[in-house]
Amino acid sequence: MKTLFIVLNLFAGVAFAHPGYDSNLCAVAYQGPHYTGEALTIRSGSFVNTLSNKYMRTEAGTWNNRISSLRVARGCQLVGYQYDNYGRHYRTGERIGQMGVWNQGHYPYLGYMDELVSSLTCTCL
Repeated sequence: MKTLFIVLNLFAGVAFAHPGYDSNLCAVAYQGPHYTGEALTIRSGSFVNTLSNKYMRTEAGTWNNRISSLRVARGCQLVGYQYDNYGRHYRTGERIGQMGVWNQGHYPYLGYMDELVSSLTCTCL
């Protein structure tokens, strides 16, 4: 019965029903499609202006342009930007590049934003 509950919750967009659940969890990003590869835990209220800094390291380098799948927690929204600085030109502030918005749920593949995310925000209600 416990297994059935977890499977049903996965389809309902509740990916984080496990004993170590963190109520500040906003999303989990994965390097591979279908939630494979290294995982990056993203907390609610995160504003990451670059995924290429030394604190965003993986075994293969940084997280810049490496996110291929996402699980976004209930009541949360992750916005990913193609370029650093939330998709704003560093001199003019003009919006550049593409932007993807993912609300609560599971995204085994990010489509046009696959391996393009360079900065992000993640917020929850």
